[in-house]
Amino acid sequence: MHYLAAKAIARHFCSGEECHLFYNRDFLEEVVKPEGWTTVTYLPWPRFYPKEGPFGRIRRTRANCDVVAEKCAGATVIRLHVPVIDTEAINYHINFLRGKYPFAVFSVRVLPDGLLNVRRWPLSRMKEVGQYLKKMRRLIYPSLNYFVFRGDRVGTDSEVVDRIYILPKFPHEYDPAKVVQITSLVDPIQKDRSMPPGGRALVIGQPLSAIGRMSRNVMEDVTEGIRRMLSEEGIHEVVYRGHPRDPNNELYHGSYHKDETSVPLEISLMDNSYDLVVGICSTGLLTARSLVGENCRVVAYGINAMTFKDQIQRESILSVFRKSGVEMVDHR
Repeated sequence: MHYLAAKAIARHFCSGEECHLFYNRDFLEEVVKPEGWTTVTYLPWPRFYPKEGPFGRIRRTRANCDVVAEKCAGATVIRLHVPVIDTEAINYHINFLRGKYPFAVFSVRVLPDGLLNVRRWPLSRMKEVGQYLKKMRRLIYPSLNYFVFRGDRVGTDSEVVDRIYILPKFPHEYDPAKVVQITSLVDPIQKDRSMPPGGRALVIGQPLSAIGRMSRNVMEDVTEGIRRMLSEEGIHEVVYRGHPRDPNNELYHGSYHKDETSVPLEISLMDNSYDLVVGICSTGLLTARSLVGENCRVVAYGINAMTFKDQIQRESILSVFRKSGVEMVDHR
């Protein structure tokens, strides 16, 4: 989603400007394409790919900052587009670039991040204090100056953030003066989405029992409920798309065909045709609704069986799905 959002922003809001893309996980290499970008650069995530030797994580962070700063040489305006600013792999770039180019107009712009954007996520007091501990890295590398902020964990309350991009129909709690809506993640694609007899469905997995939002027994019951619903809808072919952080493949049934490619869900939805896409409350359902044609139903099945942190979170998610045109079917 971050990649498609960045492409859409570059295409519709940054026409004629230099647009440098940086990605920080190596498995994204086969997805990221050079078309539409001034440059595309891999920045290894310091926590996962530290340099060898003492202070390897900090030295990786410093090296990444140098790479990004080099791309900005001579710029009078620098806009850093990121999904959040609390992550160390991103945060240190803010003060580094401002220190390196003090006369450039600098701002941060926030990329859409699915359901994370439905509500504000205030920093805890402990997290706020922790930011000052991260500043202590300046004792080793003076140029690594953590940008301290308060309020929303994403960083949207910070004065350095001048724009927050959101997806169509997404409710939010952000300052309306900062919010800009992305019309679509992708350009309209004219393709034949006619289906063979019997129909085809995509089931999007989600590790809800693993994170305590459903008991294992309830998850298994909901899995059977989805299979039964697809059978009643006359679906003869079902493709299962597991969550990348779900080794248990929740919502998978033995009669489904597993899609085990490394192609991101968003790209897969653009390249395949389905009669129906179903999951529980995955952001992938919202993505599907914005990418597939109106002839394809997108269904959130069994949200009523989930446990939420509070009623506000529950109502926020239900509101997003309703406004986005995702059908909601209760599990009984």
